[in-house]
Amino acid sequence: MTTHYLPSRSVSDPQSRKTDPLVVELRALEVFMAVVESGGMSGAAKRLNVSQSAVSQKIVSLERALGAVLLDRRTRPPAPTVQGRALMEHASALLHDARELNQVVREAGSNKLPHLRIAMIDSVASTLAPEVLQLLGSEVGNCAVWSGLSVQHGRSLLQREVDLIVSLDALEDVDRLERHFLLSEPYVVAVSANEPPVASLAELSRRSQLIRYSARSQTGQEIERHVRWLRLHAPRRLEFDNTDSVLAMVAAGLGWAITTPLCTLQAIQHLSLIRILPITHPTMLRRLTVVARDGELGKFPTRLVVALRDSARRRLIAHVQELAPWLASAIEIGQ
Repeated sequence: MTTHYLPSRSVSDPQSRKTDPLVVELRALEVFMAVVESGGMSGAAKRLNVSQSAVSQKIVSLERALGAVLLDRRTRPPAPTVQGRALMEHASALLHDARELNQVVREAGSNKLPHLRIAMIDSVASTLAPEVLQLLGSEVGNCAVWSGLSVQHGRSLLQREVDLIVSLDALEDVDRLERHFLLSEPYVVAVSANEPPVASLAELSRRSQLIRYSARSQTGQEIERHVRWLRLHAPRRLEFDNTDSVLAMVAAGLGWAITTPLCTLQAIQHLSLIRILPITHPTMLRRLTVVARDGELGKFPTRLVVALRDSARRRLIAHVQELAPWLASAIEIGQ
């Protein structure tokens, strides 16, 4: 970034002219930090392998550009002024980012993503994601994974807070997005292993309370719509924002729940005390999609969804065949 020299006035009068915050050279900041850290002009010159006069000229240029005296030359070694100390607080971060930029550009040329922010539903993050991210780790410099409520994931993608989502919301009404179908799975009923046989959900809801997923979650909202459509009498008494808590309540005999196969894999520690039953009037499906901004991540979204599908075939299908064999054929995994 080129330094632009302003009309010549005393650098000791910072208010004597307007300054542009974009006129500072990164090299000048590096020289300034070297002077402060090495205790003077000569020490900075040795560290940077330049002449002492070159160091002095850079400091003067920087002071002119900022319209402030940065070093008190009356002391030995020169000490940073108040303005100099303020610059120090920001210069280190700027120089760090500038050095990191070189790495970012180099990695972009090697098809490696320097940074990746993914938002995914809890049941994927805790079951399929670990082995997938381990497999694809060499393609990403650093990766941040957000889970939590899926209703927020689409908004986070559109506001560029994340780069990719694995979500129930495919954002079908939004242009310039790429979408990759991951899987669909049926909702099922989870009851305590000690629960007597039931003829219908209506009968079940009359004699036992429904343990709900939070109404703030998309899964909770879909289940609630189905409960209302079936006109079940299910007063709102207990609700939780995570599967582990929902199925822990069912295992303890406090009620029943509507959940999914992937959620049961997430809370596998409770399954010895739970029975899984089908919903047949009508079948409810949960559809998961990988969504990213079109073209921004290259081929990574495709590789990610392929890896997630492979993990689902190995882990989810094997789990379901052991838990409830009749359920395996109802799960559709993308090709």
